[in-house]
Amino acid sequence: MKLKHLYVLAATILLWTLYSSNSSGAGSSNFNCNNCHSGSSNSTTIDSVILRDVANLDKMVKYSPATPYIITIYGSNSGTLNRFGFQMSHGGKGSFSNPSADCQLSGNIWEHKQKISGTSGKFQVSARWNAPAKGSGTVTLEAYLNAVNNDNGTSGDKPSSKFTYSFDELTTSDLAQVEIRIISPSVLDDKNPNEVLTFKAFPTNGGSTPEYQWKVNSKNIGPKGFEDTYITSTLKNSDTVTCWMYSNQFGALPNPASSNKIIRDVRNSPTTGSISQMNKNLPQLTSVQNKLFKLLNTYDIANIEIYSLEGTRLINTRHFPNEIIDLSSLSKGIYIVKIKINHTIYSQKIALD
Repeated sequence: MKLKHLYVLAATILLWTLYSSNSSGAGSSNFNCNNCHSGSSNSTTIDSVILRDVANLDKMVKYSPATPYIITIYGSNSGTLNRFGFQMSHGGKGSFSNPSADCQLSGNIWEHKQKISGTSGKFQVSARWNAPAKGSGTVTLEAYLNAVNNDNGTSGDKPSSKFTYSFDELTTSDLAQVEIRIISPSVLDDKNPNEVLTFKAFPTNGGSTPEYQWKVNSKNIGPKGFEDTYITSTLKNSDTVTCWMYSNQFGALPNPASSNKIIRDVRNSPTTGSISQMNKNLPQLTSVQNKLFKLLNTYDIANIEIYSLEGTRLINTRHFPNEIIDLSSLSKGIYIVKIKINHTIYSQKIALD
């Protein structure tokens, strides 16, 4: 009799352990709530899985490699069951982190650690998903949701069918970009501090109705809107103009996209052999010998364009640090120089004798 009682006790402990372990998650070794739970006639579904940008909570439809996101599971039960368990797998692409206190991680699995209370049959839970490295391609998430009757058993519950959600890696064809240019006047007068300048934004993957936030010295100029031009006559020397572009194209990133910088350059006379004191820290061409010039104040590779006063581009060349630029092909006169370094454009005039 004592031995029989021991067998009964052992069986009871085993069943309790199985049921209890399910209430605290089955782990990666048993990924499928349907393997253990069944019994209810009502329906449990995962309604959606949403990926959001950590910084602005924008909904994402593609992921940027090696980037953290907030991932949220939304589900429901059509009956009276209002306690839930769940499991989700990322299939070995990326990793989960920062689960809430009622959840846990087990290998590739993110799941409940205890029964999670719903609200009116609705379920919601969030964590971090850290995107995999570049070139990982499409990611497919798989998940199950189980609504339970809270009796610590496996019957009378209602697990969902498998839910899958796939999204692709962001590529250069999805990259949102914006470049700003001065479209008027065609030739800048750097001796006129009150010159009226018209800046225009040129978006890439901006969608049908992108919005813009113009900035001077990183401060917003008016509210965000659909105006792709900025007209001003009040820029002071060394003021910096930039623009943020908010794309409405589905999946375009980053959003907003930040433009290149254009720096206002106002001086009293053309540059011959010296750089004006006020602009001594800006990248500029200075002559080292007759019609031989050198780019100072930068150790970066630059693109240099030289224009006539009528706006015709005469030279377009790539410049390496400490390289001498030979302008002997140009005749005597004054020219406009545009220097582009890391998406920032600097402008000056030079005089050739």
